[in-house]
Formats: sequence, structure tokens, C-alpha cells
Amino acid sequence: AENLLTQSAYVNVGLEADLNADSRELTIHVEAYYTANSPESTNLLNIAILQNNTIAPQSGEGGGSDYNHTHRLIDLITGQWGEPSRHARRTWTRALTPHNHLHTMQTIPW
Repeated sequence: AENLLTQSAYVNVGLEADLNADSRELTIHVEAYYTANSPESTNLLNIAILQNNTIAPQSGEGGGSDYNHTHRLIDLITGQWGEPSRHARRTWTRALTPHNHLHTMQTIPW
């Protein structure tokens, strides 16, 4: 990890999300701004939803019906490998690539 801190970042990523609790719709807006040319011709974006401190059943040792699940992966919005945007090849300095996603959150069955 320390080696990563010494590397230059050629892209800055910003994310904003709004959740409508009544409809369970999560609107996600991501912008990637390239401060330098990417070493790759195409970059992929990964968006994951995590949930912390979910009280739910857990089987196995130390589980039970009121287990506190931490840092639980809920969904991979952009799929397992990420997605190229319609601007995926815009990876040069000062390129701004917006990404918008609408995701309906699932209800928890317990």
C-alpha cells in the first residue's frame, strides 16, 4: 500500500449519491477528471454499495440470529469488472467523463 502512495494519480474521481427512501431509488453521479494522460487506452469504473452494522442471522461459529455484519457488500452497480462509459476512451489530460446510474435498492428479507 505504501508504494501506491508514492505514485501519481492521473485521474480524480468524485461521487454524489441521493437515496429516495420511499421509492428505494439511489441516484449516483460520478465524474472522473484526468489530470494527466492515462497509461491505459480505456479505463473502467467500478461502483459498489457497502452496508455497515446490519443485524441479521449468521450461520457458523459465533453466528446467531442477531449477528452484526460489518462492511457488507450489497451490490456491484457496474458489474464485477466495472464498465467503460460512452466516454471510455477519453483518458487524456483535462478530459471530464460523467457517469450517471439509477439503482433500486433491494428490501432486506429479515
